[in-house]
This record gives sequence, C-alpha cells and structure tokens, in this order.
Amino acid sequence: MYQVLLFDVDDTLLDFQAAEEAALKSAFSEQQVPLTKRTAKTYHTYNQLAWQQIEKNRATREQWLIWRFAQTLYDCQLVGDAAVLDSTFRASLTQQHQRLGASLEVIQGLFKQGYSLQIVSNGDGKTQRERLAKAQLLPYFDKLFVSGDLGVQKPDPRFFEQVFSENPGIMKEQFVIIGDSLTSDIQGGHQSGIDTIYLHPTPSTNSTYWIQHLTELPYLLKKI
Repeated sequence: MYQVLLFDVDDTLLDFQAAEEAALKSAFSEQQVPLTKRTAKTYHTYNQLAWQQIEKNRATREQWLIWRFAQTLYDCQLVGDAAVLDSTFRASLTQQHQRLGASLEVIQGLFKQGYSLQIVSNGDGKTQRERLAKAQLLPYFDKLFVSGDLGVQKPDPRFFEQVFSENPGIMKEQFVIIGDSLTSDIQGGHQSGIDTIYLHPTPSTNSTYWIQHLTELPYLLKKI
C-alpha cells in the first residue's frame, strides 16, 4: 500500500530526551553555571513555549532559542550568557546520537523490504544529518527534508508540498508519516492528505494508526 515512509527524527528514531540532557549538562558546565533539577525543569518549560512560537513563525527562530535560556537564567537567578548557552547547547546536541530502542534494526529491515525511507524533521539540517550519520541510520534514507533547509516547518502544508514535489509520480495514498508529535507530525500529515502513524504510549483518534514502539511498525505495515 505504502511506497514512501516519512520518518520524524527526535523521539521517533533518536532518543532526544537523552541527547538533550547530555547537551544541557555540557552547555551549563562550560559556563560553570549549576544545572539543578529546578533549572532543567524551568528550561524545559521555556523550551516548549519557544518551539510553539517557532512553529507559528519560523523567522523568529533564533530569537526564541536564545530566549529560552535567558528566561531560565532569570527565573533561576543564575548568571550566564544566554546566547553562549544556546550555541554551546546546539553544538553539543550535534554530537548526541543515542538511538531510540531498536530503531536501526527496524530501519534496516524496512530498507531491505524495498520501501523508500525519507526523513521529515523540524530542526537544523546539519545537526540532524550529523546525528543520523553517527547513529548509522543515514545510509538507509533516500531523501532528507529538514525545516532548517526548507525554510518552513511541520505542520505547515508548504513543508509537505516540497516532499511531494521531490517524489514525482507518487500518489499521496502511497505516503505515510511516522512520528511522535500530534501537533507537527500527525497534524501535518492530516492537513496534507496523507496517512499517519502515531508513535506514542497513549493512542490518539487524530491519527490513522497508532503504535507504542517502533518495533511494531513492520507488523502494522504488513497488516495494512
């Protein structure tokens, strides 16, 4: 049924929680700013708010990424340089490539079955390519669509229009997107007229299909 499998990266193929934790420790340590549980929790709150704003207007991306650290420092009464924290964090993040579960084995299996595997990710193109390469996943993907390269983010239909334009002759019915985010992956797929597979512990009626673990994906594809 499907010919093209569109994969999100973070918390779908790669363990972003582990990567983010390691990158935060590195950034705060380099500036000799203490990273407590309260500081990390505060950062996560502002990071989520920042990305919500970025999804609405990508032109302000750099401002919001620095803002998340500035607000964290202010709320936690810490002294540091928000811009340097952000740049150090992102540089460290590039080096983080912890795979999520058996993602490599799943991708290798799907590749052998003849699917066209493609990446659809919100993030920095260079960062995502390096992380996927270090995780030994990159060779299995035909195409990479990353918001930092395209200038538009999921769930914006313009993101998916570029995906379709680079896959000429393939009907929308032959695409499916696999991801962990209802607001970017599932909503983006729905708005663009393609099926969706929600990878999450909790199901959602907004998605065409639902799996709890990536290892369930090959079996689901066989059943469809």
